[in-house]
Amino acid sequence: MRRLTREQFSGAARDWFGVELEEGAELPRPSVRAGFRSNYQLNEVTADGVVALEHSASSLSRAAVQNSARWLGGCFNGDDGARDACVEAGLRGVADRAYRRPVSETEHATLLRVYSDRRGAGDTPDEALSATLEVMLQSPQFIYQHEQGASEGALGGSVVPLSDYEIAAKAALLLWDSVPDDALRAAAGAAELSNPATLQPHIERMLTDARFTAVIARFLEDWLELYRLRGMSKDAALFPQWDEALAGELLQEHGAVVADLMNNGRGTLVDLLSVQHSVTSPALARLYGAELASFGKLPLNPSERLGLLTQLPFLASHAGNQKSSPIARGAFVRRNMLCTPIAFPENLEVEPLPEAPGLSVRDALARHRESPVCSGCHALMDPIGFGLEAYDAIGAYRPTAPDGSPIDVSGELVTAGSVSGTFSGGVELSQKLAASELVQECVAQQALLYAFGREQDGESECLRATVTQAFRDSKGDFRKLLLALVTSSDFRMLKVSE
Repeated sequence: MRRLTREQFSGAARDWFGVELEEGAELPRPSVRAGFRSNYQLNEVTADGVVALEHSASSLSRAAVQNSARWLGGCFNGDDGARDACVEAGLRGVADRAYRRPVSETEHATLLRVYSDRRGAGDTPDEALSATLEVMLQSPQFIYQHEQGASEGALGGSVVPLSDYEIAAKAALLLWDSVPDDALRAAAGAAELSNPATLQPHIERMLTDARFTAVIARFLEDWLELYRLRGMSKDAALFPQWDEALAGELLQEHGAVVADLMNNGRGTLVDLLSVQHSVTSPALARLYGAELASFGKLPLNPSERLGLLTQLPFLASHAGNQKSSPIARGAFVRRNMLCTPIAFPENLEVEPLPEAPGLSVRDALARHRESPVCSGCHALMDPIGFGLEAYDAIGAYRPTAPDGSPIDVSGELVTAGSVSGTFSGGVELSQKLAASELVQECVAQQALLYAFGREQDGESECLRATVTQAFRDSKGDFRKLLLALVTSSDFRMLKVSE
């Protein structure tokens, strides 16, 4: 079973209680080092995670009680007797939303008993309600994405349909990082979600919501490996402007660019790889060689920048402490855009790159590739990264080396399908990748991995083909991809454990 991610817990609190969790809230945060935050293996509950969840549930419950008019119907006021009656009348609906399905009589009675026991022990109605919410927020029914479907009596290995409530929960968690809203819950109650024809309008509505845009920004953040920015350091002598706040602004820039594109009818993969502006802060604008009075849209020099791969967040995150990194930048393109796994030899001891006055990174890597152990992988990665050498370790554009000589930005895409061949600079690289069907197919696979939180087995080949075709036909439209996914039979079915 998959545990709710930090973002899903936070989204549920926002949409359910109207309470925004602070960034520093003590929720378990997966340590993403590769892949996606949705990976179920990253979201296992550890002992420390249990404590963090308990603290978050406690603070969230207290805040929610202060905003009870939003989610308890406005009856939680007056004398203690009136408040007790309000809880007794409204708790089932609250639990239905928390558990993302109608609660059983036993579950309802258990929660009512928590409230009444706390009242009997001397708690005020506010304190007792807060304690009851704490139980809900720490219950397996809330923190895990539990799916059972029509599995009772089914043979192990067989495939059974999910219930409408399970489909609603699965769709809301994927598309909104949140719980189903009233309209989606009503559709589940009317059995409209198990039929693709009546499911589709509901999914189309969800895909126009701002919460979906935020989900896509988070998917792209993980895909671009921008989690590297958290805690990243740069040489203070070379980059005195770099600090934790600037790294945070880079993440903010990424989300703002994605939102700007999607909110203006763009936001396809082609758009993302071809965008000619940023939405950024005054400090980051200076790294782009421009000035801004406040956070906002900034046109970029078209001869220097094109698409997300030539913007500061990606470039700074794929660089070293002092220098750019053709290896990291090339490996990203190879792994996350061409879906070519890089198989490093076991027990490999990597020797540091040679250094000498005037020795460029390109020349140092040329010597590195002389080793037969290193040459195979580096021949696939380095020529791509060389095309991004005009951007330094924090992403600033620098066409010339410190000695005044022009930086060589010639590169090559090897075994990259129809776009294989040479190119010069980040703009040409982005143009090639934006035109590649192989890239679209690879990103569609990455989106499936994000959606399911794990690799799909061979039985899902039909789903992969369907989703990839929808993505390719739409030039990389994430709404079309997710619509094809959520309305597919694979999404609405469950394989019974053997």
